[in-house]
This record gives sequence, C-alpha cells and structure tokens, in this order.
Amino acid sequence: MQGERDAVRADVALFVNGLPLALMELKSPANAQATLERAHNQLQTYRAKAPELLRFNQVSVISDGVSARLGSLTAGLDRFAPWRTIDGATLDDAGLPELEVIIRGAFAPERFLDLIVDYVAFEVKDGVVKSKKLAGYHQFHAVRKALASTIVAAGAGGERKGGVVWHTQGSGKSLTMLFFVRQLQVARALKNPTIVMLTDRNDLDNQLLGEFVAHGSALRMTPRQAESAAEMRELLKVDIGGLVFTSIQKFRGEEGEHPLLTNRANVIVIADEAHRTQYGFKKRFVAGEDVVRETAGFAQICAPGPAQCNLRRLHRNSDRARRPRHPARSLAT
Repeated sequence: MQGERDAVRADVALFVNGLPLALMELKSPANAQATLERAHNQLQTYRAKAPELLRFNQVSVISDGVSARLGSLTAGLDRFAPWRTIDGATLDDAGLPELEVIIRGAFAPERFLDLIVDYVAFEVKDGVVKSKKLAGYHQFHAVRKALASTIVAAGAGGERKGGVVWHTQGSGKSLTMLFFVRQLQVARALKNPTIVMLTDRNDLDNQLLGEFVAHGSALRMTPRQAESAAEMRELLKVDIGGLVFTSIQKFRGEEGEHPLLTNRANVIVIADEAHRTQYGFKKRFVAGEDVVRETAGFAQICAPGPAQCNLRRLHRNSDRARRPRHPARSLAT
C-alpha cells in the first residue's frame, strides 16, 4: 500500500465491505530471527509509515510461525494474547496451530462482527484517547454466556438469578463487566434495563466507576454514583434505563425495615466481589477448618482447637469496615 509517508507491504489484510478491519503480520518459522516481538515491531512500522492502512483497524494478529497472538492497534506486546478457543466450548490451542485457532475462532463471520462492534472500548482521559482495548477470548465468550443466562433468568418463569462469573487476578474483570453492561443495554429482550453495579467497599465503588467513565463511549448512558442510601433510592425510581453505582452498605432502611426500591422486572444487579461481604450479618462462616462467628459487632476468628480465638471489633456503621482475615488466607462465604 502506498501511504502519504511511505509504501508498505503487509502480509495479510482482512477487508470487510472494502474496509481493512484486520491486519496480520506473519513471520517464517524457518527464520531464527523471526519472533513475536519483531512481528509486533513491524506493525508499529506500518503505523508510522502508512497510518491510512490502520485507520479502520480493529484487530491485529502477530505470529512467529508457531505462536500467534491477537491485540488492538495501541496494545503493547505484553497485551497481545492467544485466542484459545474456536466456539467457546473447549480449549483448542493444545491440539491445533495457534494461528488456526485465531482464524477459526475470532475471524469466523458470526463472531468477528460481534467482536469488533461490541467488544472494543476506547479509554479516554482528559478528552484524549489513551488506548484502544479489545476483549480477550475469555471476556468475549464469558459475556456472551452471561447475557444468554441473564435473558433466561429475567424472562417469564425465570429464576431471577443470572449466575456467577469467576475471575483470576489480572484477567480484566472491570473490562469484562463493561462489555457485559453494554450487551445488557442493547439487548432487546431486556427492554432497556436499569443496571445496578454493587460493591462492598467505597474504594472499589470509586475504582469501578472510574473505569466505566474512562470507557464511556462503549455505553449508552452516563454512569451515576449514589452518594447515600437516600440518593440510591431516588436513582432507582427511574421508569426505564439507568446505570447506578452503589455499595451494599447503602441498602439499609430505617430500623431494619427495607423500603421497596422498585417494582420493575428489568432491574439487573451486578455484584462485584460479593463473596467478601461478611460484616453486618449474624451468621456463621466456614472456610476450610477456620470458623468465623459474628455477634454484637464482634467477629471471633477461631483456628482448630480450644483457646485459639482472636476477637476483633467490626466497625459495622462504616463503609471502610475491615473484614476478619485469617493470617494465611481470607475467609469468604
């Protein structure tokens, strides 16, 4: 391609309706100098010499002939990741070439258009685009399955429980939640639902809100944060739509009575790390052989055997309450 600055010759360009939406840089496995890093550097050369080629780019692929990785236009090499499944049901990269799994998994027409339309987000700070982010295979398929489960749960005869998505550290949980919210907002079956993002600490609430605001172009409405229980009740009185961020502590009523917040059927609550919300409940929690007993504002952490309990005060009325922790691991319900 002849750009305004220079001419470049890309290995593979994928055109959809005449637009170059994807680019592949493929190195030869017979060349000892062929690495993923060199392939990634070549993409940056194309970007510098012929930016017109990448103006419509949504997906980039690099391969050294053995390994293959997929990422966005602005992603560093460490953010290019494998696409490990074809249909989302099984992991296929152990028995097939990685490049084949990417092509059949991410570039199949029934998945590729969804990927580039609903699973791309721009991070904007101070009015400047900082990065362009593309969902990984685990985020793409997790959101698809979560959406299908939510639609069934919210339908007639549904159990009103969508399910649980487990995350590992560093897997991009906030971005997964962002893509999920976008899918909820555009799903016709849910009829423009009100979405409540629920956390158990103020710092998590602020952090998650900040992520959504920074990637707001992917959403259909502006996120709102409830500063108090009264404000949360007001935000949930909307007739349709709405994206509300709040914490579990704000779901409190007067003298133990919890007022009806809304009688609408299409209100979806997404709880972030809800398993850690232990304080405020007079229950017995068990994690392995450790036992937590909570009574009158105190948590008693007991290791196996007598006289091995540590009594700690729980600040029940504070959003910054510290949860009881075993020295070796956290206790979760």
